[in-house]
Amino acid sequence: MSKWSIASALSFYNSDNHKMDIRSRNMFGDSGAMYDFWFPSQTPTTRPILLVGMKQQQVEYDRKGNNLDQMLQQPGPVQYHVIKRYGKLVRRVYFRIAQGFLGIPPSVFAAHKN
Repeated sequence: MSKWSIASALSFYNSDNHKMDIRSRNMFGDSGAMYDFWFPSQTPTTRPILLVGMKQQQVEYDRKGNNLDQMLQQPGPVQYHVIKRYGKLVRRVYFRIAQGFLGIPPSVFAAHKN
């Protein structure tokens, strides 16, 4: 759900060249930098969605304050993973899993175009 860091890092460090279907926050109507060109906003899907963000609010709301639950099929609870280096906290990474993507509701889509 970050504009650059998480999606780009996942793509860059995919050293095994496995087919990974990585998207950015543009899937939810927000700017995703180059992901807007590489992977345009997606149509609804029943494939599981893993949302990852540096802040808890990034996996709950878009930048306009719209609740992402309305765009997700069976959204799970927000969880986090603690990243440590040499025993010291570096950061928390927040994530949640949904069973699919319902699409962007027209009211949310219109709000992002303004």
